[in-house]
Amino acid sequence: MDFGSLQTVSAWRLTRAGSHCEGLVVHGPEGFRLVVIEDHRIVEWTRLTSVVQFRAHVRAALRKRKRVGWVVQTS
Repeated sequence: MDFGSLQTVSAWRLTRAGSHCEGLVVHGPEGFRLVVIEDHRIVEWTRLTSVVQFRAHVRAALRKRKRVGWVVQTS
């Protein structure tokens, strides 16, 4: 598989009751994607083309997780 040129950066790293959650921002030729991984499984894959909409979506997804008990991972 050829995914072309992709850039990836962590949006957040969270933990809850020994579980881990990571939000990854993937940027490629087709736009932005938020990939959320909880305990080594992809639980969300969202693609948006507008930077403004994408940033708002990432902020909302992080707030949602914090409301249900996820906390920022310190190490």
